[in-house]
Amino acid sequence: MKKSITFLRLFFKSMGYLAPIWGFLLLVMVGLGALVARLEELPYGDGFYFAWVTAFTVGYGDIVPTGALSRFASLLIGLTGLIFTGLWVAVAVNSLKFLLGEEQFLSKEKLNEMKASFTSSEKRSDK
Repeated sequence: MKKSITFLRLFFKSMGYLAPIWGFLLLVMVGLGALVARLEELPYGDGFYFAWVTAFTVGYGDIVPTGALSRFASLLIGLTGLIFTGLWVAVAVNSLKFLLGEEQFLSKEKLNEMKASFTSSEKRSDK
């Protein structure tokens, strides 16, 4: 339980450092959602809903953009969502590595063993 609480503290502290990035990405998603809503003549609430669902790759299909510009905006929403999700995962992994110590993941012996096998396979492929 103590490690879980420590992990959460590390995680949210790290997330706080990235707050400007999160804010920017959310602003991009909301802006693009508003653009799609305006282009497709939807209520803005539906545009924001569409942006959220598209950004996190759920894609229910209940709202489908038909215009070329709104489809392009949808692609940008999807890419923004991938970056957003990737940053969450990166922060979580970094917090976990910090909590457990990197030696839990790869010991120096295991790392050297992996390097040796990689260099030997490189030499074989060069022949």
